[in-house]
Amino acid sequence: MNTSDDKQATAVAREVAAFYARFPFPGDRQPDADGLLLMRQIASLIGDLQRTANVSRPRLLDAGCGTGNTSVALARTFGGLEVFGVDICGRSIAVARESAAGLDNVCFTHADLVTGPLPKGPWHIVVCLGVLHHTADMDRALAHLTADLAPQGRLLLWVYGRHGRYRHELNRRLLRLLLADETDPAVRVDLARQFACGTARGEPLRDLYGFVPGGHARERVVLGDAWIADQFLNDNERSLDLPELLDLLDRAGLTVDEWLGVTESPDLQPPALADRLASLPQRDRLIATDLLLKPPRYFVCAGRKGE
Repeated sequence: MNTSDDKQATAVAREVAAFYARFPFPGDRQPDADGLLLMRQIASLIGDLQRTANVSRPRLLDAGCGTGNTSVALARTFGGLEVFGVDICGRSIAVARESAAGLDNVCFTHADLVTGPLPKGPWHIVVCLGVLHHTADMDRALAHLTADLAPQGRLLLWVYGRHGRYRHELNRRLLRLLLADETDPAVRVDLARQFACGTARGEPLRDLYGFVPGGHARERVVLGDAWIADQFLNDNERSLDLPELLDLLDRAGLTVDEWLGVTESPDLQPPALADRLASLPQRDRLIATDLLLKPPRYFVCAGRKGE
């Protein structure tokens, strides 16, 4: 990375830290379907490490832990797990430490995934959820995350998918244009909330979710300042398509073990096309599935090539 790139990475890091200092994320957001997937996958990985690598107390790095929801949940659920949460935002780290009071198997520290340094491994599990797409250099961040990945270690990565977020990205671009001269963060959030919920009876929320959330979820999550700001007002965000994600992992020496939450046999008609999909090489099969399903996010488990 040259001096110019370093300066850009530092500038983006400061912007991201300032953004989440004002809107600590995820705040009090409750576990969703991906949270349940994560818990099941962590349990499976811990079992594999104990059986095949004789690791009695695995070490997990939660990279971009935010307010610590995931780190604390994992530490409470898996008492034999050592959890280390890192985040670029000091305010989020402070909230995380308060949430972890009384737990002796989780700790938090400040770190920039792109410039480092990160806490020293080895890491048996690295979790990076909804973070990599906010960094200035995904390759450099991923290199730091995997530098101390232990033998048989695994990376659990969650990033935005370009195809499924296409309409949402148009809405974000619209808000950037309409709010370009608005400097008051509270006003920006309020206007974004009214846009999301009021335009065409919630069409922006349908563009994002596929439906308009209601009830308790709507009041506590969708309408919360942190969620609205994160989804509609964060200027430092870049979605990926699956070939880009696979290339990113390949450059880091990683390969996808499992695409979490996605069936290996999606509903494709006629059967002759489904048979053709099943016969494709792994990379082409994954890309074809991506084009068919157009997911708004990718949640993958990856390991080092050859392991």
